[in-house]
Amino acid sequence: MLLDILIRTLGKPKHTHANASTLDFNCPRCAEENGEEPDGKHNLGITLQPNKHIYNCWKCGYRGKVHYMLKKYASKEDYKAYMDYNLIDIGETVEKKKNTYVTLPKEFIPFTQMDKTNIEHLEAYNYVINDRKITDNTLRYLNVGFCTEGWYKGRIIFPSYNRFKKLNFFIARSFRKEIKPAYDASKVEKKEIILNESNINWNHPVYLVEGYPDLTTIPINTIPLAGKVLTPHLMNRLIENNSSVILILDPDAKNNSIDIEEQLRLFNIEYIVNVHLKDEGVVDGKKTLLDLNEIHRHKGIDEVKKYVR
Repeated sequence: MLLDILIRTLGKPKHTHANASTLDFNCPRCAEENGEEPDGKHNLGITLQPNKHIYNCWKCGYRGKVHYMLKKYASKEDYKAYMDYNLIDIGETVEKKKNTYVTLPKEFIPFTQMDKTNIEHLEAYNYVINDRKITDNTLRYLNVGFCTEGWYKGRIIFPSYNRFKKLNFFIARSFRKEIKPAYDASKVEKKEIILNESNINWNHPVYLVEGYPDLTTIPINTIPLAGKVLTPHLMNRLIENNSSVILILDPDAKNNSIDIEEQLRLFNIEYIVNVHLKDEGVVDGKKTLLDLNEIHRHKGIDEVKKYVR
C-alpha cells in the first residue's frame, strides 16, 4: 500500500537497495526549486521498514517522517489512507514527556565501598572479577554495585545515568545460580532513554553494542541498545551530533545491524563501521559464534581488541 501511494505521489523509484527496505525517489522539494519538474536524480531515499517510514534527500537535506511529506505532497485520499492504515491520528499532537528518574535500591552497595572482610561482599566481587571479567577500573567508572538484602538480594546492579548525571535505568544480574530469573531491571520505558549517556562524548566515535555485558567489555564511549534496534531518541542524538558510529551487535543480529546502518546512512552519518563478530567458542556445551562479552570471558581482552577500532 505505501509503495503504491509513494509511486502516485513521487513517480517510480530508480532502484532498490540490497535489503529491499529502502527506495530512491525524485525529491518533491528539489522539484519545487526546479519549476515543479523532477530533476531525475532520485536523491530522496525512503526507508520502508515497519514503524520506520523516514525519508532523506541527499541533495537538499529534506528529511523527516513519511507522513509529514505525504501531508504536503500526496492527494488527500492517499494521505488519509496512509494515516488510517498506520493508525496515526491526523490531528496528532506531540506531548512533551517529563523525564522519569528511577532510584537505586536502598540496599545498593557500590564496589568502591565494599567490605573486603564480608563473605557476601567477596562473593559478589569474585563473580564480577573472575566470572564476568570486569576490571576494578570499569566497576568504578560505571559505579557498579550489588545488593545482599532486599528485593535485589544476590544481584549485581549496573546503573545508567543520563547526560545530567541523573540515574535513568539500572539492570540487576544475579550472582547466585539459584536466583531466577537471571536478569531484572528498573521499570522504565527504555525507548525514552539512552543508556550510559553520562559517559558519552558525541564528538568521538560512539560504539553501539547490544547488551549491558558488552558495555562492561568496552566501557569507553559505548551505548548498549538493550536489544537489536535503534530507538528514534538515540538516532536523533546521533544525527544531531553527526557522530561517527561503530556497530558491534551479537552474531545473530547481522540483519539488524544492516538495518541500523541503513537508517544512519539515510541521515548522512558520515562514518559508520559495521563490525561482524566471527569468533567461535563453546557455550552451554554447544559450539557457537560468541558475542562481544563472551569473547572477552572465554578468550581474553586481546581477542576483543581486534574488533575495536
